[in-house]
Amino acid sequence: MFDFNQEKEKFAKQIMEKEREKFRNPKNVPHIVLLDISMPVMDGFELLEKINQEKLAPDAKKIILSNLSQDADVERGNKLGISGYIVKASSTPSEVLDKVNKIMEQK
Repeated sequence: MFDFNQEKEKFAKQIMEKEREKFRNPKNVPHIVLLDISMPVMDGFELLEKINQEKLAPDAKKIILSNLSQDADVERGNKLGISGYIVKASSTPSEVLDKVNKIMEQK
């Protein structure tokens, strides 16, 4: 019998393994990680937890860009060390760029 959750977890592990190797090269470590909460296979919170646990981008600014705007979502992101939370539905593309640039300028 097909177990969707088992396949989902297997696929997520394969992706993480591939990306982990990229991040181990100092040339590939990003300065910014921009992610959504609603993603296939693994949600943004799970991805952020993995990035933090494995110290894949320790100095990168981590920003959530999502349509989910509940206080609980923002708080969970803050607990995971995000530098900013941008709600897509209330931001134009140029406003998103402005907000990301302001976050990147912060120390």
